[in-house]
Amino acid sequence: MTLKLTLKAARVNAGLTQKELAALMGISETTMIKWEKGDGKDIKLGEFEKLCKILNVDTNQLIFLKQ
Repeated sequence: MTLKLTLKAARVNAGLTQKELAALMGISETTMIKWEKGDGKDIKLGEFEKLCKILNVDTNQLIFLKQ
């Protein structure tokens, strides 16, 4: 069984703020906040892979949950 992490949990585990992660991703902080609230439907595959790499999580671990 693979451990599932919300984006916020993965970010906190990586020791990053929303602003820092947004900067690393090259996106706005507003977009990062939207993704953390569970609205990841507009994320592109390349962005998702980059996000997982930055957060050091497997792509099968990261989930987007509506809050």
